[in-house]
Amino acid sequence: MNKVISAVEILQRGFEKELLPYYIIALSYILVVFSYPMPPSPGIVEALMGVGLVVACLLILIELKREYLGRSKYISISLGAGSLLVIYPTIHGVVNGLGIAQISRDLLPMVFIAILVPLISYGVKNEQRGKVGGILLASVLFVGAISPIEFIADMKDEFGSMGALSSAFDATYSNPENIQVPTIKEAAAPTAAAPTAATTAPNTFSVRALHMFEPAVIFAAIYCGCLLVLAAMRRQYLQMALCATVVIIALYGFATLRLRAPVGLFAASVLIFIIYMSLHSSSAKERFAITAVVISFCVLGGIVFKDIWWGLIEKTLLVGANGKLEEWAAIFQLMGDRVSNLLFGIGWGAEFVPDYQTQPVRYTHSLISFVLLKSGLLGLLLLALVYGRLIFRQFAQYRNAKIEYEQLALILAGAAVLLIGLAFQPTYKMLGFSLAISILLIMQAKLSRAA
Repeated sequence: MNKVISAVEILQRGFEKELLPYYIIALSYILVVFSYPMPPSPGIVEALMGVGLVVACLLILIELKREYLGRSKYISISLGAGSLLVIYPTIHGVVNGLGIAQISRDLLPMVFIAILVPLISYGVKNEQRGKVGGILLASVLFVGAISPIEFIADMKDEFGSMGALSSAFDATYSNPENIQVPTIKEAAAPTAAAPTAATTAPNTFSVRALHMFEPAVIFAAIYCGCLLVLAAMRRQYLQMALCATVVIIALYGFATLRLRAPVGLFAASVLIFIIYMSLHSSSAKERFAITAVVISFCVLGGIVFKDIWWGLIEKTLLVGANGKLEEWAAIFQLMGDRVSNLLFGIGWGAEFVPDYQTQPVRYTHSLISFVLLKSGLLGLLLLALVYGRLIFRQFAQYRNAKIEYEQLALILAGAAVLLIGLAFQPTYKMLGFSLAISILLIMQAKLSRAA
């Protein structure tokens, strides 16, 4: 939270020339609250975001070229691998006769992951890591706090009340023969007809619900959840109120949509944070207080949110892995059909039909399977080249370093975003996913050195 406050103070003192690209990135990302994380059809907001990101990347690249690019083989290799990962599946898609709209839905997320993140990570100077991290963190927390509010407002507009939406899901899960769990649908659009409990919630999942899939929401929920515990121990009541508000609204949205991964990762992250505080506490009185918080957290969480837990358990019993295992099987089968598919993938924009779907889709529920499907083994190798040095640098700085409480909150929040994108949901296609990774790669390094 101190990093966010420092970012606001920097903004009040005026823009620093070297920080301008990162302000542009943050402001471009904030515009997502006026649209959706993956809109069915890009509009003016997306165009403004795109222009801002392009300008910011060019400014960072110019500075990188001036300072490092000619002298650092790691930066050259990383950016070169990222560029190749973006280019050759694009050519593949063009050769296959796919349109710009189809290709761009896969291309743009990979530009974020393979080019934007390395540019930010390598472009930030050591003395600026705290400032840039605070700027990006402030934008992610803002989007993470606003998105659930937009979701609740949109769902009330579409269903009349959140209770009606929840009842629709309850009715859906009570009839196993008609189970079709809502997932992110890139091409979906709000239906013109009035929604009904029997059809709209499970089958024509509105694009409006994408607000709750925004990676910033789970990031903000976990980060604020950890800071809520810390503020309670320090008796910082204003921070407690702010963090509690963000957490409650986010969990309410997750529970309404029966999103298992965000709820489970939130509970696990906060529990890990509390246990870490207890193990590193210096006084017996503080350890006792933390232990009491742990017990209260478990008991009250089980009682107050029992309906949430039962709803998630019921969903798990009915749908299991929700088609993710079948999706992997379909990908491996497609990879085995041709050697070219295995080595180079099927190209950006190409579609496939997993066993649990009746219509072709162009996304998968895992970043790894997505890169493998669209760019093949070569794509996975290039992705490893993009991030290998960055990851090694991060782990090297954790050696013999004490992890501060706020640093741990960032690690847990960022790890949850990363895990969801790697294994559970196609949130890797959203800009918030790449910014969350960027925050880890630039702010954590600074905090580690300070420790």
